[in-house]
Formats: sequence, structure tokens, C-alpha cells
Amino acid sequence: MDIMYERFMGHVDFSRFRDEVSPREVLDMLIMLGDGYLHKRLSSKERIDLAAFLEEYRKWCAILKGWAYKPEFL
Repeated sequence: MDIMYERFMGHVDFSRFRDEVSPREVLDMLIMLGDGYLHKRLSSKERIDLAAFLEEYRKWCAILKGWAYKPEFL
């Protein structure tokens, strides 16, 4: 994860994030939310619908953006 984070996020300007927010923690939350969604579907033997997953994921991103970004960037 550390190597992936550096490779894909090393060039990103994090100045839009609140000072108390770690961008790495935001990424970790998104990964955990996605993993939890998929685990729930698989354990209940429900079909995984990519469109439904992406709809949920976009909601999580909006929620996290509202928490992580400085107000002037919302």
C-alpha cells in the first residue's frame, strides 16, 4: 500500500485538505468502504452490481470530501 500510495499520489497537491486530515487516511477509508461493501455482498451471496457499487462509492467520496476538504474548496 505504501508503494502504491507514493506511486499514484506522490504528485497530488494536498493543499485543499484540512490541516488535521491525512490524505492517506482518506484513501484507506475509501478502500475499507469498498472492501466492506464487496464483502457484505459476497457473504450474503448477493450479485455484485458494478453500477450500484459505483453509485454508493460516489456517495462515500462526497461525504469524505465534505469532511476532508477546506471549506473554500467545497
